[in-house]
Amino acid sequence: MKFYSAKSERTLKRAFILYPLYSYLLIPIVFIGFAGVLALKDTPLDSPDRVLLTLVIEVADFPAWLVGIALSGALAAAMSTAANLAHTSATILVRDVGVHLPACRGLSDERALTLTKYGVVVVSLAAYLLALANPASLVSLLLGAYGIVVQLLPMLLGALFWRKASRSGAFVGLAVGAALTIYLMVSGNPPFGWTPGFCGLLVNTLVFVVISWYGKHETSETPAEALS
Repeated sequence: MKFYSAKSERTLKRAFILYPLYSYLLIPIVFIGFAGVLALKDTPLDSPDRVLLTLVIEVADFPAWLVGIALSGALAAAMSTAANLAHTSATILVRDVGVHLPACRGLSDERALTLTKYGVVVVSLAAYLLALANPASLVSLLLGAYGIVVQLLPMLLGALFWRKASRSGAFVGLAVGAALTIYLMVSGNPPFGWTPGFCGLLVNTLVFVVISWYGKHETSETPAEALS
C-alpha cells in the first residue's frame, strides 16, 4: 500500500469536503442490486456479477443499441480502473521494492521508467491468469481487499485519540489481524458467518489494546509520536 499527503492545509481541507461526495456515485449500484433481488427472486443467479446484464437484456428487454451504450460505459469504467491499478502496482514494485534490491541500487529514472512499463504488462498478465484460475465474484474480491486495508483502523484511531497507544502494539496487532484475515480467506470457514476482515479486525484491536495497555509507553509523547 502506498500513502500520499496533501501539499497544503487548504488542499487537505478541500479533500475532506469533496472526497465523501464520491459515495453518492455508489447509490445507483445499490439500486441495481436491490432491483435484482426483487426482479430475480424466483430465479436467482449463479453469480451476482451478472445482475446488470440480466436486468437490461432479459428483464427490461432494452433495444440492442441502448444495451451496447450501457455496456460500453461499464467496460470503459472497468478498463480505466484496471489501468490505474496495474500502473500503480508496477510503480510500487519498482520504486518501493526493486530499488532496494542489490542489482537495482542506484537505478536511474529512465531505467526505472522502462522497468515500470514492463511491470505493467507483467502485473496485467498475472492478474488475468489469476482471474482464470480463481474466478471469484467482485464482492469476494472487494471483501478480501478491504479486509486487509481495514486492519489499519486500530492503528489510525490509536495514533489520533489514545495516548497509551504503542508502536509494538500497533504493528503486532496489524500483523496478527492481517494474518488471520488471509487464513480465513484461504480456508473459507470464518466463524459465525462473519467476513474474514471483520474477524481479523476484532483480533487486531484486542491485541493492539492489550499490548499498548500493559506495555511500556511514554506519557510525554503525543499519540502520533508513540506510533512513529
